Amino acid sequence: MKFFKYILIVVFVLFLTKVCNRLIEPETVMIAGEEVSLENPWRKPTEAENLIFSKLVFSKELDKCEDLFLKEIYKNTYIAACKKANKKWNFYYVMPYENDITGLSSEVEDDITPPN
Repeated sequence: MKFFKYILIVVFVLFLTKVCNRLIEPETVMIAGEEVSLENPWRKPTEAENLIFSKLVFSKELDKCEDLFLKEIYKNTYIAACKKANKKWNFYYVMPYENDITGLSSEVEDDITPPN
């Protein structure tokens, strides 16, 4: 009986450790084989950023966003969260000064917490 209690205590401690680590570690995703930190907050784009993003969306023939948020992951490189008419968030890897916007895979999208 004591052995069973010790096993339960060890399992509980391991579980708590895993939960605590998940809560305090920065959110990261793998993009193009590179681990990218998502610890910066979501923010609304500036007017200039909104114009650049709109041009990129138009040039790639993507559906227009009803609501747009950006998260800077590197200097001048962003993850864009775009809420579509169907109320679903789509996420894009955006490098505006290279005129590049790429949709993220559904596996990566599942790992990203959308803006509130």
